[in-house]
Amino acid sequence: MGDKKYDDEALQRVAELVAEQVSSQLKTALESLDEIKFQVARIPSIYDDLTELKNDMKAVKQAIKETNKDLRELDARVTDLETAAYHA
Repeated sequence: MGDKKYDDEALQRVAELVAEQVSSQLKTALESLDEIKFQVARIPSIYDDLTELKNDMKAVKQAIKETNKDLRELDARVTDLETAAYHA
């Protein structure tokens, strides 16, 4: 067996190294948790923005449908006028 004092000092150094590693890992984990907490706090705002964007897109789709309908009607009227002018 080894020297008791030497064994105690070695165990103390190992314990200190393990404690430093655990402390470092815990610090990293806490930093990660803080970042996750920050991101989670933003979710309601992002959800509101997405809801607003979705509603805006519905309005844009409706406007495009109406515009396309107007263009088809205008095209039909122009075609009718061209036909009438050609046969006049």
